[in-house]
Order: sequence, then C-alpha cells, then structure tokens
Amino acid sequence: MLKRSVSIKDTLAQRYIEEHRRIEAEYVPASLHFLPHAYNHTADGFFPAMIAPINSVDAEVIAAHVTFLDPKTGNKLKGDGIKSRLIFGSCRGGAIRLSGATDRLALCEGIEDGLTILSTTDWPVWVTGGTSNLRSVELPDSIREVLIGADNDQAGLEATQHLAKRLTKEGRMVRIATPPSGYKDFNAMLCGEKHHVA
Repeated sequence: MLKRSVSIKDTLAQRYIEEHRRIEAEYVPASLHFLPHAYNHTADGFFPAMIAPINSVDAEVIAAHVTFLDPKTGNKLKGDGIKSRLIFGSCRGGAIRLSGATDRLALCEGIEDGLTILSTTDWPVWVTGGTSNLRSVELPDSIREVLIGADNDQAGLEATQHLAKRLTKEGRMVRIATPPSGYKDFNAMLCGEKHHVA
C-alpha cells in the first residue's frame, strides 16, 4: 500500500488537510502520502486515502495508518458503519513521525492534531494513531522531554496519564497540554468545532 502511494501535493488529501482541517500546506510533511484507490472493508469499496507509515522505535515501518476520503468533498469518508480510519499491520509501540525528533518531542493521538501542534509550536511531533497506542508508544532513549497533547475525553485523558507516569518513571521530563473545555482535541479547537465531551 505504501509502495503504491504518491506525494500528497496537489491531491485530495492535501485538500482535506487544508480545506477541512485548516492546516497550511507548508506544514504537511513528506511522511504523509496519497493513494487514489484504497480498499475499505467497512464500506466495501475503494476510496481515495491519506496514508502514513507507522514506525517502530527503531524506525522500521511496521504498519500503515489510512484515512479514507470522500471523493467528492475531500472530507473524511462518512456513512453508517463506515470507519474513516483504519490501521493495516500491528502498530503497537509505533508512531507516525511527522518530523524528526531531537531531545524533545510532542506526542498526540491523531494526525490532524499532530499537524496542528506542528504548525503552531516549535515542537517536533509524533502521532500514535489512537488512544490504545498512546499508552504503549516506545520512544528512543535520546528523547528526554515530552509534551503530550491530550484528547479532551475520558479515554484520551486516562491514556495520557498512563503514558505520563511511564515516561516519568523512565526519567523523562513530561508536560501535558489539553485543549479548552468544549473542544475534543487541538485540531477541533483550531477549526472552531465545539462539542460536548465526556
């Protein structure tokens, strides 16, 4: 799947990021790719998709994170029973590397949130692709300071606390950032999408 993908530039995936998620093109890293036809078993069909490799702590590709897009609107694919995001392969412990890490790193769940942090701060950013993997993500020993961009829901906050405790035990400095009340995550805040969150 990754081998068949192309640059995100001037594709529906770039439209999704710029138009629907309000991220400027200059902040879109080369690690994000586009595939015109990717199969989604929950929709029983092929759809355009944004694809991101998930790397192990040793930088090996272990899985692919796929965001399926509506071919007409460029937004996330929607419909009853349809999952707009799927992971192919085993992602446990891995991360989508939106930028190279130094001795400091920002971590968050979603690609859109990662791009938001990347475009509004000076932190390098990796994305775990979901709540469960936020708990298990593995980091190189060289990373000594971590900023966790938490999702503002119960599952996200619990996963953040779990990760923060583990990283602190590993001897790293940990900070947690949470969006204001009413916003599920940092990209929702950027887009002005207020929701009731648990």
